[in-house]
Amino acid sequence: VAIIQPQIPSSSTPEKQTPFSLDFPLDNSSVTDPVSTVSGQTKPNANIIIFTNTAEKIATAASDGKFNESIKLEEGLNAISVTVLSGKNDPVTIIRNVTLEISK
Repeated sequence: VAIIQPQIPSSSTPEKQTPFSLDFPLDNSSVTDPVSTVSGQTKPNANIIIFTNTAEKIATAASDGKFNESIKLEEGLNAISVTVLSGKNDPVTIIRNVTLEISK
């Protein structure tokens, strides 16, 4: 039995993705303040969409690509989804889980 490996043309290029890093919040982190910050860097003036358990926020990166947005968290586990859209490049999404612990 012969196994034939598919040939990938040398001219193929990977899909374009927007450069994107999310500095804060850290994944699987715990916080005690219901107001948190989402910050990072991407392409200058890129559109950013932030989803939390209960809200959606639309922002734009600064001319140097940095962004810093405040969000409200609910008590318990919060899934924070941050998507960057920039021109013809594919959208890029990073999801972070943050737990809000409120002392009683």
